[in-house]
Amino acid sequence: MNMDRILLIRTGGLGDCLLLWPALRALRRRFPLSNIELMGIKQRLEPMVVPAGANHASDIEGSGYHHLLLPDANIPTRVAERFGAFDTVIAFSAKGDLALGENLSECGVDEVHVFLPFPPPGSGIHVARYTIDLLASADLVDSESMLNGAQDLLPLADSEIRDGKKILRDLGINSDKLIVVAPGSGSEKKNWHTRGFVDVIESFSTGLFQVLLIEGPADVAAVEEIKKSMPNLPVLRQLTPSELKGVMAQCRLFLGNDSGPSHLAGLLGLASVVVFKASEPETWRPLGRVKVLAPRSMGQDVESSDVVDACHHLLDS
Repeated sequence: MNMDRILLIRTGGLGDCLLLWPALRALRRRFPLSNIELMGIKQRLEPMVVPAGANHASDIEGSGYHHLLLPDANIPTRVAERFGAFDTVIAFSAKGDLALGENLSECGVDEVHVFLPFPPPGSGIHVARYTIDLLASADLVDSESMLNGAQDLLPLADSEIRDGKKILRDLGINSDKLIVVAPGSGSEKKNWHTRGFVDVIESFSTGLFQVLLIEGPADVAAVEEIKKSMPNLPVLRQLTPSELKGVMAQCRLFLGNDSGPSHLAGLLGLASVVVFKASEPETWRPLGRVKVLAPRSMGQDVESSDVVDACHHLLDS
C-alpha cells in the first residue's frame, strides 16, 4: 500500500502531544521517505517538526475536521480534498467519534486508523508505550521501539537554539548557570505547593546558579505566588513551545510539575526533577533523564527536602 503521505491527528495539551514523539520517531524509521504531517494545535506540535520526526504541523481549527465527526455527514468538497490527499490517516480521537473512520474513508483515504488517545485509568501503561503498541498493532511501527524505556531525544533546530540564546541574552542571563522552574501546569490540582518551590529555589542562593521562572497561559497564579516571596526572580512569559525548547537547551536543570514543559525538558535530555501530585506517574511520567517524586501516601505532599536533595544530586552528577 502507498504510504507517501501520512497524517497523524493529535489534539490535547503540550504534554499529550509530546508523548507522541516515540511513536512518531518509530513511524519515521519505518517510512523514512514519507511526508508526515501532524494536525492538532499547531504550536504544540511544531517542536516535533524536525528531520527525525514530522515534515509539517497544521492547525485542526479551520481544517473542517469537525465535519468528519458527524454521522451521515455532508462533507464539503474542500474538506474531502484536504483529508483525501493523504494515503494514511492515524487519528487519536474520543470514544464517541464513531463516524470519523468511515468519513475519512469517504474522503478517499486508503488506510484509516482511529485510536483512543489514552490507556484505561489504572492500567499502569505509559501513554508513550500505549501509543507505540497501537501503531504496532496496525503494522505501522516496530513494537520493540521502546524496550527498556529507551527512546530518541527530540532534536533541536538551529533556529530554536539561536532564538533560545537571544531570549536569555536579552534578559541578561548566563545560560551556563541556568535552572528553569515551571511552577504551574494545565490544572491547579497538579501543582506542588508554593512554599516547596520557594524552598528549593532558596537552596540555589549561593550564587552559583541563576533561576528563571517560566509562565504559560495557565500559570499566572502559581508564578505570582512565588514572586510574592522572591520578587527579583526573572520570568519568561508566554513562550511558544519551540521558543521554550530553545531556552531549555541552554539549561543545567529543570524543575516542574506534571506539565507540558516537564515533558519537553525530558525529551531534550535535560536533567529534570518533576513533582507529581494528582496524576499517575506510571502513565504520565516524562521520558528522559527525569527524577519523578510523588507523595508517599494518599493525602500527603512531597517534602521540600526530598526535592532539594534530588535537584542537587542531579546537578552534582
